[in-house]
Amino acid sequence: MVKEVVKLSENVYWVGSRDWNRRLFDALIPLPKGTSYNAYLVIGGKENALIDTVNPGFEGELEEKIRVILSPEAINYVVMNHAEPDHAGAIPHLMKNRP
Repeated sequence: MVKEVVKLSENVYWVGSRDWNRRLFDALIPLPKGTSYNAYLVIGGKENALIDTVNPGFEGELEEKIRVILSPEAINYVVMNHAEPDHAGAIPHLMKNRP
């Protein structure tokens, strides 16, 4: 079952994940209600971009959500805002078997 894909505006989608079980951020900040890993798919006129990915363990959900909109192979750019796993953790999964 594909989880929720949220259309934010024309050609911009939230394809991130919710992690209801995470209880601590940076070993310091309590997360009593879990957290979200925010990833956005932007469909352009000629090319497409994925802004951030998700934490390890949520790669399959991210890929499922992307496939609702387009094939992951149609992503031309992956923008990583910074290298922490909640932003970059699924990049190896997405790059596997891709040129």
